[in-house]
Amino acid sequence: MEACRPEVLVDSAWDRAGIAIIAVVFIAVLAPHAMWAVPIVLLASAATTILAAKRFNKASRAAELVDCGGALKRPVAARPGYVVSYYHDAGRHSTIYFKFEPAGEPTVLSRLEWTHARGYIVAASGYRLYLWLPAYEILDDCCRGVYIAAVDPAFLPQRGPVQLTLSTPEGDSASAGLALRGAVLEAELTFWPVKARSARLELHVDTGHHRFKKVLLAAESGSRRVELDIGGRPRLYIIKGAVPPTHAGTLGIEREGLLGYGGGGEYTARLVIDIPLRPDYHVDAQL
Repeated sequence: MEACRPEVLVDSAWDRAGIAIIAVVFIAVLAPHAMWAVPIVLLASAATTILAAKRFNKASRAAELVDCGGALKRPVAARPGYVVSYYHDAGRHSTIYFKFEPAGEPTVLSRLEWTHARGYIVAASGYRLYLWLPAYEILDDCCRGVYIAAVDPAFLPQRGPVQLTLSTPEGDSASAGLALRGAVLEAELTFWPVKARSARLELHVDTGHHRFKKVLLAAESGSRRVELDIGGRPRLYIIKGAVPPTHAGTLGIEREGLLGYGGGGEYTARLVIDIPLRPDYHVDAQL
C-alpha cells in the first residue's frame, strides 16, 4: 500500500502553460495585426512556467520528506509558526496575501511535532479563501521557502458557552446559545414571533482581510438545536505562497464554508430578528 503523503496546494507548471496558450490564441484571434506581441507573450509565459515548475518541484520534494503522521525520512531544519494566506480571485482586482508568523526558533527535527498549534482556520466565501494554519517553514536547501501545514481537530480549543437574548418594540423575542466543544459547534435558537418574519443565529469570523459569515440556525418560531462538526479531517498540506480558492475542495470545504477556530480571526456570534420591510434587529457576543 502506498504511504500517505500530504496534499500539495501549489499549481503545477502546466497550469501556467495553459494560461500562456490561451493568451496567445486570444491575441491571434482578436488582434491579428498585433502578432508582434506574440513573441513577448511567449517569452513572459515561458519565464512564468519555469518559475512555477521550480515552485512545484520544491513542494513535491517536501511532500516526499514527510508522511501524513508527521514522520520525516531524514532530519530536517525547520521553524514552527503559522501560515497566513488570503486569496480573493477577482481578475485584475485580485488580492493575494501570504505571510509566515514564527512561533519558535529554528531546529532540526526527525518528526513534526505540533505542540505550538493553537487552532486553525479554513474559511471560504465565493472567490475568497483564507487560511491560518499551524505550520513548519522548511529551511533545508532542498525545499527552502516551502511550508508544511496541518489541520487536526485535536488542535481546537473549547470556547463558550455564550448566551444571547433579543427583543423588538413589537414584542418579538429570541434567545440563542453557542459553544465550541472540541471540533463540535453546539448551537441552539428559540424564537417567539409577533410581527417578525424569522430569527437566525450567525457566526462571523473577521480575519482582517474579509468578514466570513456562516448561518448556523434559522427559525420562524419555536426552538431548534444543531451540532456542527467544524474540525475537518486530519491532514498535512504543502504550501508555497497564497492558496487560491480553487483548492477549497482539497481542504475539505465547499466554496462557502468554515472549518476550525484559531487566533487568526475574531469570532462573533450574532442573533438576528428579521422584520419585513425594516432593518434587522441584532445583538452580538464574542465567542
